[in-house]
Amino acid sequence: MWQFAKKHNWLDEICSHMILLRHIWTKEECIIESLKYKNITEFSTNNHNAYEFARKRKWLNEIKNKIKNKK
Repeated sequence: MWQFAKKHNWLDEICSHMILLRHIWTKEECIIESLKYKNITEFSTNNHNAYEFARKRKWLNEIKNKIKNKK
């Protein structure tokens, strides 16, 4: 189906209603989000996108410390 649409140059029209839902997390946003949870595992489970973003940027040690030290 996709190949047929591509062959007939219909993809732009067919996909025009689609929106890319990708959020680019900042370090600050990841920290704020992580503080909603009791530990890093809960953070990973409840907001896997933010967790993975932080993991790939090597922010998890700092985030773990912030979660551990929150009151």
